[in-house]
Amino acid sequence: MVYNAFKAKDELNIIEEYFELFFNEDMISFNTTIAPVALPLITYIKKENAIIEADKNLDLHGLMLTGLFSNSYPLKINEEASSIGIALHPTALYKLIGYDVSKLKNNHVPLKEVSKDLHHLLLPLFESELKDKIALEAIKNSFKSMPLLIDKHTKNVDQAIKLIRKKEGLLKVSDLLKEIPVSQKTLETTFKRIVGITPGKYMKLFRFIRLMRRYVNQNTKIKDLIFMYDYYDESHFTKDFKLFMRKSPKEYFQEDYIFAKEYLKK
Repeated sequence: MVYNAFKAKDELNIIEEYFELFFNEDMISFNTTIAPVALPLITYIKKENAIIEADKNLDLHGLMLTGLFSNSYPLKINEEASSIGIALHPTALYKLIGYDVSKLKNNHVPLKEVSKDLHHLLLPLFESELKDKIALEAIKNSFKSMPLLIDKHTKNVDQAIKLIRKKEGLLKVSDLLKEIPVSQKTLETTFKRIVGITPGKYMKLFRFIRLMRRYVNQNTKIKDLIFMYDYYDESHFTKDFKLFMRKSPKEYFQEDYIFAKEYLKK
């Protein structure tokens, strides 16, 4: 397996990174659990390859849109496969197509079913031979031709995302309301429509993701991370782990999670 990722510097908060993923014949059949990363994805998968989500027995091919997942999902690779794609900022889809992103939560759909304009814009780029940073720049430039939906609501949600990331999810909705001049109901409604889930659920998910990244990147002990990320105790952490990963920490870490080690390295 080869996984390459290239971070994007994007002042408009559209693209987080461009990635390339290749599974060679030595990894067939490959089964893994995909941890949630709190980002929507647009992925191009060649038709002759087969990447199947085991839960729904869904063939993923062509240009696919993956909404924000709030829990893990199983992935099975049943033949040599390659895919390339972009991870989007949490508010990007709404800015690009004005779509209620909560309708895409925990779901994979062909991009053309959601936005034919975005599909037509991106398909030639993903079908080209461009790679790594050159491909990233080409995709970034392509978005400049699309009018973005940026208003007071997207600006407020962008500010909320920025605060949540700065605090690594270790805050409450009341902390956001001190910085964002709207009511709690307005923030929760607009956040869910633009990002896909409520700010409270997003903070809980983001805290868990930061813990997982720190575990992978710094090899910090889980017991230390439980304390660092304000879990009451190990049972509280285990409850959240099962919520997001759909299995216990012991079950997950006993598996070969080589793929997770790669895409959680940030």
